[in-house]
Amino acid sequence: DRYYIKEYEADTNSNFSTLLDVSKSMGFGTRGITKLEYAKMLAACLTYLVHKQRDRVGLVAFDSDIVQHVPPSAKHMDVVLHTLDKVNPGRPSSLKAPFQKMAEHFGRRGMLVIISDLYEEPDAVLDAIAPLRFRGNDIIVFHVLDKSELEFGFTDASAFEDIESGEQMPVVPD
Repeated sequence: DRYYIKEYEADTNSNFSTLLDVSKSMGFGTRGITKLEYAKMLAACLTYLVHKQRDRVGLVAFDSDIVQHVPPSAKHMDVVLHTLDKVNPGRPSSLKAPFQKMAEHFGRRGMLVIISDLYEEPDAVLDAIAPLRFRGNDIIVFHVLDKSELEFGFTDASAFEDIESGEQMPVVPD
């Protein structure tokens, strides 16, 4: 005739996937390290920490399409690190098409970490991320920029070239 309360802890394994931008613009860097190299180190560190928690890890490298896909698994840590080591900057980027394809791959809820320079208009970025968020995934975005992209240290008129399209534009800093 006594009431008891039972307490227990349950461990659950979740899916963790890194969505890594490997577009042409990620190959830019002025301080000895490119944005892609920095993003690779960040992705490797996050993946390692999550793997140590016994969660499933995966990786999707993309530019204007999906370049590499390692599905989330508890046994894919070595494959993720090997893939991170091998990816190189390639074509120009577009977030909408690859994110639409990724939304179909991530049927099960999980955590998605997007590492990109987000080389698009802010509204286009939000529209691209919407299908991933709609599926119930938790999304974390790391916006990777080079210091020279934040500070405009030019005083003379110059022609600037778009890394992805090759289009040149004359600019007068004043």
